[in-house]
Amino acid sequence: MRILLVAYGAALDCALSCMLPENSAWGGVELAAIVTVPLPQTEQILSRHGITGTAVRPYYELPECVHDLYYEYVFYASQGNDGKRLRTDLLALGVAKEQLVNLSLLCSDWLYNISRLMRYYEHHTADFQILATGSSYAYHAIDGHGMTLPLLNFTADSQDLFYGYALARRVLAARDTAIKAALINLVPWSFSYDMSRTTENYRCFAYASLLKETHHFPLDWAKMQTVFRPSFLHFAKNVDDRGVDLYDLHGFKQLLNHTVDVEAFLSIRSRVTTWDEKREFPETEKENEALLVDYIQLCREHHVQPIVFTAPVTEIFQQYYPKKSLDRFYTILRRVLRKTGAPLLDYFQTKGFGFAECFDVDHLNMQGARKFTAMLDPAVMQILGGN
Repeated sequence: MRILLVAYGAALDCALSCMLPENSAWGGVELAAIVTVPLPQTEQILSRHGITGTAVRPYYELPECVHDLYYEYVFYASQGNDGKRLRTDLLALGVAKEQLVNLSLLCSDWLYNISRLMRYYEHHTADFQILATGSSYAYHAIDGHGMTLPLLNFTADSQDLFYGYALARRVLAARDTAIKAALINLVPWSFSYDMSRTTENYRCFAYASLLKETHHFPLDWAKMQTVFRPSFLHFAKNVDDRGVDLYDLHGFKQLLNHTVDVEAFLSIRSRVTTWDEKREFPETEKENEALLVDYIQLCREHHVQPIVFTAPVTEIFQQYYPKKSLDRFYTILRRVLRKTGAPLLDYFQTKGFGFAECFDVDHLNMQGARKFTAMLDPAVMQILGGN
């Protein structure tokens, strides 16, 4: 596979360390060029990986590399929040979204957190009775300490229905599982959302390393095996589950435990009115509807109670979120609920969650999570019959 690699610093080192060299037994990567920033450590990094000569180009020559070189994919990786800048520049130069592969997660501790939790669960299946999947809305909304039954919280930033369902299949297939209920979180764009097609698709690596599958990602699992070293792809098998935080898996709850600040307040209107534009993939809508039906049926097959729920947001978010998008969401949701008979706990338009309970306009902080969980838990227990 021939790729154009755009990366610098530690991200460059991580990317090169994970990729198979050309003509390896499994396949390998041929580098059309490496476009980088000449930081003090760049020469040392390239030398360590045996890369020299004209294959290395400065970032200001990115236009020439994009237009004049042949490549099948563009891999890019960055430190901090620069990944969005790299992606924006590459798209502006005409690189197709389907050719872009973001490797930034390879340098993050977040990469194996989901695998660590799954490994812990599979060693302690009897310790958990409620499964939760969903996006950051659920991750920040549920306080596991406040649940009557022990919670297996697989919610994570940007998670879509495909990966939530895939995790549930793995969880419910475990021997001696004690799961009684599955909390399936939805947000107003869940049916048209596809993480693999967004700027957040680098998170797919966290799921691929555990589940050995991808979904609409530029590289499927078979291609990944020809690009990345086996030691990287299969590391999840041996990941250490000691010290896993069952209530704040990624550490974001503590990090984002503040109230709405001035910057968040100033961007409220633009954030709400444009929120679903980058998450709208109509071609995924029917597929996601079917996935939710399958998820609910999976629960029933394993004698697990499915519970669909939405989390609260601020009244400002409710007021300005596009009405047509919201109406379409509830139209599809009602259709699924009629077909499956699954219960819905809908808190999206619940009053009483303001700036004191949120760290931005649509995510709860820890105070908000405690308040919400005090509402959610008794409702869950009522559905379960108090058992």
